[in-house]
Amino acid sequence: MSGVGGLNPDDAPKVVLVEPQIPPNTGSIARTCAAMGTELHLV
Repeated sequence: MSGVGGLNPDDAPKVVLVEPQIPPNTGSIARTCAAMGTELHLV
């Protein structure tokens, strides 16, 4: 089974935000990740 853009889901990029300080930007990044099927990790 292929993921976004024909990539194997294990090879897809992941996004990590460490102590995000601007909530609207965090929300925008979360929506972008959801639309693209990318993992988002908030630390």
